Amino acid sequence: MTTKITTTCKQCNAKLAVSSGKSGKLLRCPQCHYPLKVPNVPNEGENSAKESEEEILLSDDGIQPQNGMIIVSQIEAEPETPDTTVKIRRCNGGSIRIGLGGGYIVNEHSSICREWITVVDPTIGAELTPCDGFVQRQQRDSEKQSIGLITSYNPRSDYEIGGYYYKSRFEFLPYIDLSAYQVKFLTFNIWGEHVATLVATEISDIVAGKKCKHEPQWVLHSENEASEFLASIAFIARVRTLTGRVLTADTRPVMEEARRFAAKFEEHDFEPTTRKP
Repeated sequence: MTTKITTTCKQCNAKLAVSSGKSGKLLRCPQCHYPLKVPNVPNEGENSAKESEEEILLSDDGIQPQNGMIIVSQIEAEPETPDTTVKIRRCNGGSIRIGLGGGYIVNEHSSICREWITVVDPTIGAELTPCDGFVQRQQRDSEKQSIGLITSYNPRSDYEIGGYYYKSRFEFLPYIDLSAYQVKFLTFNIWGEHVATLVATEISDIVAGKKCKHEPQWVLHSENEASEFLASIAFIARVRTLTGRVLTADTRPVMEEARRFAAKFEEHDFEPTTRKP
């Protein structure tokens, strides 16, 4: 009879029952997708002493989960050795030129192209993907599609104050059921300076596997800020599960990318910049 080892996910606190054949291996929690290492099975001589502490429970003969425990072998969908490496997706974000209408173009004679970067953390339980229609021509056939920001000018109307805006459009794909998520964009100008930290937050029940479209925008402070905008870094900053657990991203890979553009970027620069919606 095959025994099962019990362990607890450090990220979401799910109680898991894992086949003893996976002792010492790296698995992914089926509830929050956080990587976890299965404890080593104690030697046979130690089993009798530890069985009373319920270190090893349940058999593989069809016993159902007990007390809310998840039998990993029954629902595990990820490889036994999941890739937990943070991935960096970067692509061409299009021309720095901005059309204002009436034939007037900001940065009309510039050949500079913007850069879009997305930092993908596989332990956060969700992923960002670009929307159709918002993917730059240069990346449509790429497997490393990134999301990013454009700058545009909206003329004054009865419904808008008019002016320059940062805009984005992306899809949010959760791997677990969530009640809220927060995405951040860091912006940088052509002079190697961090300009703003923009935040897009959605508070809504979101079912695992169902994509949600998000189209945030933020007012720019000036035409200079719009014309000098060079690059954006996007990442999922945190999510809230339906059980109230808050998962927070590791910002170290984001920091490394940010310092490619602005050497003086510091931890406090992750804090949101006050912007009008």
